[in-house]
Amino acid sequence: MSCYQAFNYHSEQVHSTNGKTRKNIVNVNNGRGTKSVEQYDSKGKLLQASKKKLTASQIHKIKNNVFIPGLFKDCMRSKTRRANRRRN
Repeated sequence: MSCYQAFNYHSEQVHSTNGKTRKNIVNVNNGRGTKSVEQYDSKGKLLQASKKKLTASQIHKIKNNVFIPGLFKDCMRSKTRRANRRRN
């Protein structure tokens, strides 16, 4: 018998502003996890979706119920970064 216990977790947060909706989704199944961001327009049509793997430290913090600031920052596109890159 192994001492490893299965850890399953699912969380969805929905944010709506100016008719657009963004979903932040976290899934962890048996020590492997993903984070994803989906953006929808006012009619519910999917505009953008991105998905990334969670690191071991992020999974450990989620398991211990610790808030992770900026967890979804690398999943979202930055318009200002692209504009600044074109300018230089």
